[in-house]
Amino acid sequence: MSRKKNSGLETAVKRAAGNAARRAVKSAARKEVKKVLRKIPLKYQLLTLLIILSAVVGTSFIPEKQVPRALEKPHTFLLTWRNRLIRMSRLPVSCYDDTHILPNPGTDPIQIFFAPSPKIASALCRFIRSAARSVDVCAFDLKLD
Repeated sequence: MSRKKNSGLETAVKRAAGNAARRAVKSAARKEVKKVLRKIPLKYQLLTLLIILSAVVGTSFIPEKQVPRALEKPHTFLLTWRNRLIRMSRLPVSCYDDTHILPNPGTDPIQIFFAPSPKIASALCRFIRSAARSVDVCAFDLKLD
């Protein structure tokens, strides 16, 4: 019985010593990183941050069909956060490809808008203003929420 207790105690002591060693190594590494960062001028740090941020924003606009299979998860993560920030800002910017153009032989192509699209109101006003005599408009409010 005492052997089991001692072996359990020994493993707990070894585990605690290992954790303490890991914490000491991490703390030393953090201190070294802080020393190195203090040596780099602030303008270069800000420039690096700006470059990284613009790269992240730029990669979020890559079409999903062109993203390599290995980078699908990070790309989806970036898209999720980009779309969330756009929705929170309430800017009239579309998060998705919400329009489609259908060719119509003999006449102008038909443009279809998918709701909720911030482009619908301006396109509808432009369409009504362009009318010479009368306008036929079809609008659906499906109340899908």
